[in-house]
Amino acid sequence: ATPVNITGTCEAFGENCSGIEIAIAPSDQSYVYALAYDANGLMSGLYLTRDQNSWILLTSTTVTPFSSLATGKNCGAMIVDPYNPAKIYVGGANLWIGQGYVENSPFQWTATSSNESLNSGDYMASVFSNPSFVHSGINQITPVIIWDEEEHVNHYYRYLIATNGGVFYATTDF
Repeated sequence: ATPVNITGTCEAFGENCSGIEIAIAPSDQSYVYALAYDANGLMSGLYLTRDQNSWILLTSTTVTPFSSLATGKNCGAMIVDPYNPAKIYVGGANLWIGQGYVENSPFQWTATSSNESLNSGDYMASVFSNPSFVHSGINQITPVIIWDEEEHVNHYYRYLIATNGGVFYATTDF
């Protein structure tokens, strides 16, 4: 089969786009997400296609997973929730969760992690003791498969998060 350029229908993937990350929902492969960033490595938008033809912008300027130090060029991770195709995790300087895609409805975004910007003097005491701390420079988010002996099913609501400052383990759903 000949590859088809599905980015040509979206202006954000044009000449101002410096990079694109792709994530596909494992529970519904019609959900294809594309994270685009500009020449500065800052997010220009997160898009969704369900038909591999038209793209829907899911972010506004208030969703800022990247910073001038933790850009899409030197870090960045995106993963779709293993069970919910309308829920996505995006990491860079911080971890953001977007969810709630329904046709013609806004996507809801929440910043769910804190990083070293919380430092008010004593780095170890003020930051690492914070339960929502995840080091900036998020490079990968991986679900951990946990086998449930009673139900005889796999559960994924644990995640390993690889960052520029180490690997973090999230023990609960974000």
